[in-house]
Amino acid sequence: MLLSLISEIEFMHWSAYLVNFSVLLIIFSFAAFEVTSGTPTSPAKVVNLAEYLLVSILQMFLLCDCGDKLVDQELSMSQAAYESEWYHCSESVKRTLQIIVLRSRQPEQITVGKIAGLNLDTFSDMLSRSFSYFTVLRQIRDES
Repeated sequence: MLLSLISEIEFMHWSAYLVNFSVLLIIFSFAAFEVTSGTPTSPAKVVNLAEYLLVSILQMFLLCDCGDKLVDQELSMSQAAYESEWYHCSESVKRTLQIIVLRSRQPEQITVGKIAGLNLDTFSDMLSRSFSYFTVLRQIRDES
């Protein structure tokens, strides 16, 4: 059930996640640049940009956290099958549990455009990349 649900979510949403994460990467970089550049005319605009940046980061974190929890649940399913009293079960149940354990070794996951898994590692990578782009924008501004 869980595996089919993950596969369906992946099939329906992988391209949307790719667009969403690409746009968020650009938003992070430019919003951080605007907040720190000193060009906004009023403090209210800086506060609005900072809020927008924080909400965008929160959105990405929540998506990645859900993907991470799905993988954790799939791995815990394997652990639960292993820790059950399988040795008291019939041969057919033992084979079924063995298939569950073997299948769970390579968990299904939701991906961002079939490029990267939707997990907290991806969240960390996206923040790191956006910070890199932000520093490039600052260097370009400082040189001109």
